[in-house]
Amino acid sequence: MTNVFRQDVRFLDTSKNRLLLVGFISVYSLLFITIYDPFDLDEWGKSYYHQFVLIGAAIILFSQFVLRPLIKLHHLKIYSLILWSVLEVVFITISIFIIYNPLYMSLEEKVYEFYNTFKQVGLIIGVPYILFFWYMQLMQKLAYYKKEQQNPAPPLIDKANELLTITGENEKVVLAIKYHQLVYVKAAGNYLEIFYLKGEKLTMELVRASLKELQGKLKDASIVRTHRSYIVNVQHITSCKKTRKGFALSVQNATEESIPVSLGYKDDFEKALSLKVTH
Repeated sequence: MTNVFRQDVRFLDTSKNRLLLVGFISVYSLLFITIYDPFDLDEWGKSYYHQFVLIGAAIILFSQFVLRPLIKLHHLKIYSLILWSVLEVVFITISIFIIYNPLYMSLEEKVYEFYNTFKQVGLIIGVPYILFFWYMQLMQKLAYYKKEQQNPAPPLIDKANELLTITGENEKVVLAIKYHQLVYVKAAGNYLEIFYLKGEKLTMELVRASLKELQGKLKDASIVRTHRSYIVNVQHITSCKKTRKGFALSVQNATEESIPVSLGYKDDFEKALSLKVTH
């Protein structure tokens, strides 16, 4: 649950989308309070409706285009977006309360009016905020799927004789194995520990190379990088456990080795895993 609230909200990084947010909230709020007269707003007088919306729009514009850059809050996560929207509601409530509520009210009446105003502003603004968030998330997913269709993943290699040739220093071939033999690769300083199946036995070969170099030679989508220090063949995964930072994997013939999947490689890993399931 914590990981959900820590997800990035990138669509509010651009000025265009921030303006769209302000515009959508303003139009929605004006139409809603004009048509439905919710929460006893008619007690304040319908002539003030446009002013309430203008105040709200001005404060959200200020918070998104002045306050956020001022405190260097360039990127939001879900939890910070929630807190920021609550802060905007508080500022709007304070502004409306100061401008439109009479000074002669008792303290008890002021507390009640402030609470009532906060509730009304929150309920009116909260709905378009949620709708806009849902819409932008949907657009991002559609854009991602469209990109995936235009750039499909390389197919899983089924050719029994397809070889993965691994070279060391001076581009000399030090190991040539079939793709399905490769179990996982672990970085160890300037070397790679390459674990592969030789018959039914797990064998390790030490090669002077980098994961980046090896990754550039891979032609099988089932072999994927999961961490800055690991590459794994998803065909040999025997268990996959969810962790706070991603996943922890166990592989065939090496159950004592826990292979991490970090957040940076999580999407690529899940994509490779889905290809395994569908084949």
